[in-house]
Amino acid sequence: MVIFNILFAFIISCCNSTRKDNLNTELLKDLGKPELTAYTNLDSALFCSKTNEKPVLLMFYANRNIADRNILTHKLSDSILSSIIGDNFVFVKLQVDAIDTAFINPDDSLDIITSGDINYKMQIEMFNTNEQPLLAVLNEKGSAVTEPVGFSCLNKKADFFRFLIDGWIAYKKEK
Repeated sequence: MVIFNILFAFIISCCNSTRKDNLNTELLKDLGKPELTAYTNLDSALFCSKTNEKPVLLMFYANRNIADRNILTHKLSDSILSSIIGDNFVFVKLQVDAIDTAFINPDDSLDIITSGDINYKMQIEMFNTNEQPLLAVLNEKGSAVTEPVGFSCLNKKADFFRFLIDGWIAYKKEK
């Protein structure tokens, strides 16, 4: 855990540095541009979390929301952040405005619900908010180990790193 913290501190200091030195360039070259894969089902992500002993990074998002697209385009496509998330977390993205998958409502057979409806309801039940984007770190049982945060708390890359560090540490403390 100490090595992990030192690595995060080093990466944050590199990101906060205004000068472009060889160390930053070499670090970025070595990491490349990894593809960050994400689950779209929380149950599958929780199973993977338990199997691999990694915390779950949960993101509720809406395609219609500019802040969500900012995180998806600029933050999660960042090679350093992608590597950290991919190596240390099980990532799950739940879209709350999805209309592509429809189900018959078990409570009312005449009602059609979408995967977005299910994810939206899950977000409100879990966190009592409908803010998007909303990110939280969960343990393998699906309980939050961090307070959920929205875009305003993750606007800067260093804030996003801090959120990941805090979530990973909180997860490890529970173990």
